[in-house]
Amino acid sequence: MNFLIFLNLYFIPKLTIFPLWGLGVRGLLFLPLWGLGSFFLFAQPTKNPPTKNPPKKTLTPAEIKQNIEKAKKLNDQAKTLLFKKNPQKAYPLLLEGANLGYSDAQYGLASLYATGVTGALPQSDSLAHEWCKKSALQGHVSAQFRLSYDYMMGRGTKKDEKKAFEWTKKCAEKNDFDAIFNLIGFYKEGYGVKANEQEATQWAIKLASMTRTGSLEKNGQISAIRYHLGIIYRKGEGAILPNQVESYKWFLLANEFKNGFMTGTQQKIVTQIKELEAILSPDDLIKAQELAEKQINQKLMNVQNKHKVEY
Repeated sequence: MNFLIFLNLYFIPKLTIFPLWGLGVRGLLFLPLWGLGSFFLFAQPTKNPPTKNPPKKTLTPAEIKQNIEKAKKLNDQAKTLLFKKNPQKAYPLLLEGANLGYSDAQYGLASLYATGVTGALPQSDSLAHEWCKKSALQGHVSAQFRLSYDYMMGRGTKKDEKKAFEWTKKCAEKNDFDAIFNLIGFYKEGYGVKANEQEATQWAIKLASMTRTGSLEKNGQISAIRYHLGIIYRKGEGAILPNQVESYKWFLLANEFKNGFMTGTQQKIVTQIKELEAILSPDDLIKAQELAEKQINQKLMNVQNKHKVEY
């Protein structure tokens, strides 16, 4: 069964529905240049040919540090103004900080261009994309995620599946939850990259190893993937051979967040746990729980409820 369809059909939390690509809510301009034609039409030629732009001055380490400190102060002031719902005054501060090369300010400026600011600047997807890319190239994680979405949707730039994949992977490598969730789908569906079940499984294991996030939706996604891994290891799939101990481990982990699911889905987890307990030895059950706790680097918190549906 299609992996993404599987998640959506069988794992719908009580208060939320998983997005197809797990895009989350993170967001994003080109102001056309008008009025230049008549200037060049009527301008008189100069006696001497124009000189080339002088080379940019190479900044010393001390000057770079000074610029960063200045940009950070500007960015902090802009954040305060945005918190007070005053984007008109925040915009010039972000612009100055962004031009000094500060990635947080560049990302903040991209966000302003994405929505536009009444009386300060018009909405522009192209400029939002441009500033987002500057920030992403410096390693800003949220900017990298947003940039991948730009390429995925063709927002502010041409749609490009390969670049969407590449920026998603860069972001996922920094343990960004939403990027990892998207990357699993990319490898499963062959979006921007050749389909690769093994890579999809490895990234699924990485996501499934995360602990409680504070988000019901994300906890649900983690549990859905844990359940899916339990099914894979129970039946075997592709290069993965059946392994009942490993399967039981993943169902125990799925049980950790199962109270976020509807009762029917919770019952599926309970049923799998009971069936495996009927065929595994006591030593294997102990081993599986130890492996589960090692996988998330902490004790299981909900094992006492593994045989019942929680309300």
